[in-house]
Amino acid sequence: MVEYLRYGAIGLGLALAVLTYLLLKQEQKLDQPRPQMLRACYAFMLLAVLLSAAGFWLESAKSDQAAEQLRHASEAERKLERIQAAMHPLVNARVPTIQSLPDHLPQKQQLLAFQTELQKVLDG
Repeated sequence: MVEYLRYGAIGLGLALAVLTYLLLKQEQKLDQPRPQMLRACYAFMLLAVLLSAAGFWLESAKSDQAAEQLRHASEAERKLERIQAAMHPLVNARVPTIQSLPDHLPQKQQLLAFQTELQKVLDG
């Protein structure tokens, strides 16, 4: 029965329902059922139902949240693809400009290296 507790509120609700069943079964063996035990069983049943309902609601909320995060990730990926597509022609258009710079400028090599690195990133 302890293994059910790994499932959180749903497992606890199931464990309480099983324990309630066992208590009722024991109580039915008596000639005269005790009112305190019956009230305790009803309380356990109510708690089991409430815990199960809360567990199901929480699981539903988690799956909704995961779906929302997946949707946001997809949107971000599409935006990134659009940015990459827009950057590609801009980077390629600057290559002749960089190459036309005088060779004695130290920044020319840095710009060419940066352009090459940027091209690798854009190509993926």
